[in-house]
Order: sequence, then C-alpha cells, then structure tokens
Amino acid sequence: MSITNNKIEVLVVTMFCHDYEALWHKMNIHGDAVISSQGDWAGREQKNVDGHAIDCIAGEGRGVSLNRNAAVSAASGDILIIADDDVVYDPGYQETVLAAYAEFPAADIILFHVPSSNLARPTFGLKKSKYCRFDEIVRFATFQVTFRRRVTDNGLRFDERFGPGSAAYGGTCGEDMLFLAQAYQRGHRIAYVKERIGVVNHRDSTWHAKEWSEEFFSGHGALFAATSKPLALPFILLYALLKHRAYREKVFLFDAVKHMLSGARSLT
Repeated sequence: MSITNNKIEVLVVTMFCHDYEALWHKMNIHGDAVISSQGDWAGREQKNVDGHAIDCIAGEGRGVSLNRNAAVSAASGDILIIADDDVVYDPGYQETVLAAYAEFPAADIILFHVPSSNLARPTFGLKKSKYCRFDEIVRFATFQVTFRRRVTDNGLRFDERFGPGSAAYGGTCGEDMLFLAQAYQRGHRIAYVKERIGVVNHRDSTWHAKEWSEEFFSGHGALFAATSKPLALPFILLYALLKHRAYREKVFLFDAVKHMLSGARSLT
C-alpha cells in the first residue's frame, strides 16, 4: 500500500474530559483520533465529527502509561501519533507525517519537532533529519513520537510501572524514554525529522512539582535500570552530573546518586 493511503490517527491522553469533541477542536486535530481520559467514570463512545472518527474512552484507573496503552489498544490507524492534551497541531500535520515516512521508508518510528511555548521547558531536537542512535532517542518526549501500528501489534506497550500517576514509580516520567529504548532494542528503526507538526503548551503538572524529591530520583534509577541494566550505572552518574546545577540547592550530589541506585536495585 502506498504511504499516501495510510490512515493517520492521533492518540490523545487526558484527565476528567467531559467534552471530547471540544478537545479535538482545541488541539486542531481534524482527523481520526482516539481520546482516552482517566476520571471518575468508565465507558466508551464513538463519535463522527466533520467526517472524522473519534473513539472516546473513559477509565477510572490512574497512570499516564495505563492511559496511553488504552488508546494504543483501541487504535485502528496505520500510522499513530502520540499526543498529550496540551498539543495544538499545525494545519497540514498529516501531510508532513506521511512525507516523513516516504523519506524514511525503513523507519517504524519517526520523531518530530514539537516546540514548547513554555521557554523554561524546551523540547529536544537534532540539527538535521536522520536515522537515530540509541543515545539520541532517549532524550525525546512522547508527544514527538509517531509510529507504524505494527510496532505495538508486535506486543510493545508503555511500561505501566512508570510515568506520572503510576503506583510503582509515579514520581518520575520517562515512560517515553523506555518505550523508545525497548522499540530500538527490538530492532525497530527510529528516525528524527526536523519538520514541525505542532506546538506543546508544557504547562506545569503535579509530576513537575515532585522534581528533585527522593521519589523522583529513585524513580529515575529504576527507569535507567529498566532501559538497560548494563548501562544503568553510567546513566545514573551522567544524569547526576548533568542535572547537578538544577538540583544542587535542594539535594546533595551524593544523595541524588544514592537514591537513584536504590531505585535501580528495587527493579532487580
């Protein structure tokens, strides 16, 4: 099948959503979507808006990875775009995505430029479009991720132990890093395309409020161990050094490393 005939579907996660159509419009999706919301009720409804299918899911569970997996399991598109509810897509984002998969036909996952409107929390990008190395992919955020559905048809999911709201390591994010690392380790080629497909608001969150806490560092240690046990210690030391300026007024370097090592050991 020609890449231009591939169906694109946006997978949105949110919380306490009661007007799925309004969110669809706010995000400027204008295409098929699955919107999965966690809140105080459970149910599912199919909507058709302007000729586009919106699969509206509600669940009472908690955890962003659980929510993303609900959307992934409901997906029917050929190419899926992972989204948070504070992303606004550019007109023509679908054409940009299809052109990227035509340019990188061996890629199962393509990462895009999605700049942040919050200058204090910029998003990561590379200088040029290319196939990525392992050390490059672990710096991207989930809302930059698109992938062919065969990636998840083969059983890959977001690890529900990680990500804001999870019962195990909810004090940290990183479910995006782990998803990409596991995809790479399974042999899926990953590319970055510097074309922009939208902008993210990056408002503050409850997870961001836990930054530099013991729970935060412990979760990062577990995350690094889950990503690669042989590289867990180098990841921990590198992270402690690179982020030292940001947390040094709250936590000693030694304590940050200690908490991360404790988190890594908790996973083994």
